[in-house]
Amino acid sequence: MKFSRIVVILIFSLLLISCTKDISQKELEEKNEINISTAEKEENLQVSTEPEEIFEVFDIDQEHFDLMNSKSFHENDFITINDLSLLKVTYWGFDEETYHGELVVNRIVASDIIEIFKELYENRYPIEKIQLVSYYDGDDNLSMEANNTSAFNFRLISDSDKISNHSFGLAIDINPVQNPYVSNSVVAPRNAASYVDRTEYRTGMIIEDDICVRLFKEHGWTWGGNYKSIKDYQHFEKIITGIND
Repeated sequence: MKFSRIVVILIFSLLLISCTKDISQKELEEKNEINISTAEKEENLQVSTEPEEIFEVFDIDQEHFDLMNSKSFHENDFITINDLSLLKVTYWGFDEETYHGELVVNRIVASDIIEIFKELYENRYPIEKIQLVSYYDGDDNLSMEANNTSAFNFRLISDSDKISNHSFGLAIDINPVQNPYVSNSVVAPRNAASYVDRTEYRTGMIIEDDICVRLFKEHGWTWGGNYKSIKDYQHFEKIITGIND
């Protein structure tokens, strides 16, 4: 009887050990599956953060009109919302990563800007940020201080009663901090003072005959860096007969 009990205890112990191994193996397999699933998700997330190239022209939809209205767009006698196009572009940031941005321009020059920004992208030209100025409530100073590249904004030229060419969607400012507006002691944006000196190139600066200046000039635009009485290194504009001439 004693021997029988010992045998029963041994058999029970062996069965318990076997079950424990099976459970441990199952837990290990499940843990491995979770780890693989997590790794796959992380890998997919990393892939999805790399935006696909986009260089397209759209009409201003209701969502963007609501964003622009009373900020960058105001009812006026010179231009309607239907005269404008929304552009979506891909660009290289200062961190050498790619991003998507949006610009609003006059539909007459939409193809110009798409061609220019596509070539800038292909040449890895650095642009820190491209957002609609409406995200800054149409405040040009705030947009410039954020180093935001933007185009359409219905407003007057600073310290004047003259309508800016940005109001027609026929002007664009690129990397404003690295390319300030300079007139005597006035520097805009205010955080761009260190870039008044143009003798040494730094990332984001627009300089004579670089690819940015060349591309705009090839499409009939003028560069503010060539102005005589002032310098507006961030600024490009185009004159269209019957619109802003």
